Amino acid sequence: MKTLCMMTSVHPHDDVRIFRLEALPLARAGWQVVILNREFEGKKEGVFFRRVELPVRRLGRMGTAAGRFWRAARQVPADLYQLHDPELLPAGWALAREGKRVVYDAHEDLPRQLLDKGWIPSLLRPGLSRAARWGEERLTRKFVCCLGATPEIARRFPQGRVFRNFPLPEEFPAGPDPASRPRQALYLGSITRERGLFTMLEAVEAAGIPLLLAGRMESGELSRQAVDHPGWSMVRWMGLRGREELPALMDQCRMGLLLLQGTDAYRRSMPIKLFEYQMAGLPVVASDFPLWRQLTQEKGVLFVPPGDARAAAQAIRRLAQEDDLVRRLGREGRELAMGRFDGRREQERLVSLWNSLVLEETQGREGGLG
Repeated sequence: MKTLCMMTSVHPHDDVRIFRLEALPLARAGWQVVILNREFEGKKEGVFFRRVELPVRRLGRMGTAAGRFWRAARQVPADLYQLHDPELLPAGWALAREGKRVVYDAHEDLPRQLLDKGWIPSLLRPGLSRAARWGEERLTRKFVCCLGATPEIARRFPQGRVFRNFPLPEEFPAGPDPASRPRQALYLGSITRERGLFTMLEAVEAAGIPLLLAGRMESGELSRQAVDHPGWSMVRWMGLRGREELPALMDQCRMGLLLLQGTDAYRRSMPIKLFEYQMAGLPVVASDFPLWRQLTQEKGVLFVPPGDARAAAQAIRRLAQEDDLVRRLGREGRELAMGRFDGRREQERLVSLWNSLVLEETQGREGGLG
């Protein structure tokens, strides 16, 4: 049996990309998948989880994660080792030096992201961004593959391949007529200032439309600021919900919101939430980024300038009032998502790629013995 050891020190153990989109199809294809993580020890749906103790604070975690995960990974005899976080690249570099076959899975464009990180002093960001780009390139040189969540990320690596975050149709069945759903908006996912929390609060307050908000708040401080905002009176706070609950939440709403700020990284992103909303038949109010217009062919979405709460409120009001528009956008979005953004095709490509990497290793050993 082929074995894959995944490693994440940052993401939740059941992160959608790591667990749902990658680990599960590999396990079903006959791989033994072990996920080293900081939260959970056990087994879910045929995937094994091993917990690695880490400090709670960010700086402490970043300073110790690579060493601890390297030691933990050496206890897992695997055919492939797959890293999901930049802070684990030194661990991958060490494993590759020992002759292990290592993969880096770049969920996001780290060098671009660092240019917009609020917790980093602005004067330090350009230098850190350049250092991150240099570090990623140097530390991954001996890796057998680098996955990128977008084509642009994958192109940064000589051995780059694309694995897009596309949803699975079985998780998002067609719901009721969107025009028959309650007149409220929905946001699902990580909740941060950069992902448009306060733009959403201002917009739903101005529109007079409730917001069903479900996900993980970035911090306690952000949560306190949100509760103090006047727009919080329009929020139905759902907290963090399991994926099995998402269809029921979507059936309660008439539209999905994706009002990300206009950072360079977000402008180049391919957010799975956009495709999930569309696959569920929900019209979307989204930030107006050229890539998103291109991806969606302007179907199923009302685009508004990023950070423009007034324009977002106008779009929300339209979807609350115009039944024919809601039906048309919902139908167009679902047809597009089912045709272009079906995650099953990405999974098939991933399983084939991982099998080929192991086959290359086997053939290499046999050739050497000959």
